[in-house]
Amino acid sequence: MGIFYKKVPVREAAVPVVKQALRETSLDGKQLEDKAEEMAAEITKAAAGEFSWVRFGVGIGLFVLLVVLALYTGRIEEYASLYSKLVSAIEILLGGIIGIVLGESADR
Repeated sequence: MGIFYKKVPVREAAVPVVKQALRETSLDGKQLEDKAEEMAAEITKAAAGEFSWVRFGVGIGLFVLLVVLALYTGRIEEYASLYSKLVSAIEILLGGIIGIVLGESADR
């Protein structure tokens, strides 16, 4: 399951295309091959998924929240240990968001 990419199961993507192919069974030779290539491209495109901006926005929102908390705790000496932990969390979350987005886009 992707985090930032919503994928459609291949079965859900293939059923409408196969139904269309069965309706057009009068094709032969070159027409049949062209139609098969076209339908395979449609299935591949549908199964590849699309980027989920909502999920990406939630990830960025969490990142911004951590940055704001780190800036707030950085001003108060009593929260120095919390500040250092928040900065580490920011580094991890930023690396995670970038890594997951790039990893999932490469998988497409």
